[in-house]
Order: sequence, then structure tokens, then C-alpha cells
Amino acid sequence: MPSPFTGLRPGRIRSQGAFGEWERGTLSGAYEFHVPCLDETFLVEFELPYMTHRVWTPGGGFSALFKYLPCAPSRDGYITLTGLTSGTVYHAPNGAPALNETLHLSPGEVFRLRSHERYVTDDGRSLTLSWQFRFTVNATGDLIADLVLLDCRTR
Repeated sequence: MPSPFTGLRPGRIRSQGAFGEWERGTLSGAYEFHVPCLDETFLVEFELPYMTHRVWTPGGGFSALFKYLPCAPSRDGYITLTGLTSGTVYHAPNGAPALNETLHLSPGEVFRLRSHERYVTDDGRSLTLSWQFRFTVNATGDLIADLVLLDCRTR
């Protein structure tokens, strides 16, 4: 999934040497992802409305608020996982996983965030994916983000 913290442009604000911007938008796309606990590759499709506020300080520090906006399934946003072999479709029960995070980083610092996302099928089966997001600001002030799947469970 593309990082929501890169490539945002509208709403720039300058204040006392700091630089900030606000944006509302929609992340959308599709990609294939292997789900190890089901030993199957899934097509992940998503359209997720979001809001972000990012601020960079003159010393290379970085602060961000990022949240998926509330959405109703099939109306405002969605995320679905479709098994390429089984055809099984999992979806986020409330349209999108809940995410409302704030992070603050300075050069050389690392911020880790764990996310637990639950998806369900129409017949009641569930899939829980646990992720770790790792954010680092390097010496030149660039934000680097990594995403790792930590755990996968079915029920």
C-alpha cells in the first residue's frame, strides 16, 4: 500500500520557520498480497478517505496526524480482500480499519506503530492481520516508512 505520508501538496502553511500542510483525500488502488495463515494470495482493493496534517520544523523534526475518515461500507470507502484461488471475499466490517494516529520524529528517531485489522466474510469467518509500521527521519529530514506483517489469524 502506498505511504499516506508522501506526495501530499495542498494546504501549505508557514509559521516561524516551520512548514506544514493539511490534506483530505482518498487512497485507492489494488495489489496482490499473500496471506500466510490461509496460504493464499489475495487481491486487495481499497478506497479509503483520509485526512492528514504534517509539519516539518527547521531542525528537521516531523509531526503528523493521519486518520481514515469514518465511512460506511459500499458508500464512502471500502477495503476488500478476494482470494485468487478460493474466491473468498473478506471486507472491513465498518468500511475501513480504524486508524487515527499522531507521530513526532526528529532526525535519527524511530517511531513504531502496531495496527490490528479485522476482516470478515458474509458467512462470519474472520481474518486478523497485525502490522508494524516503522517510521524514521534520516539526517537530511527525509521520512522513511516500512511496513511488516507480524501476525495473521483466522477464526
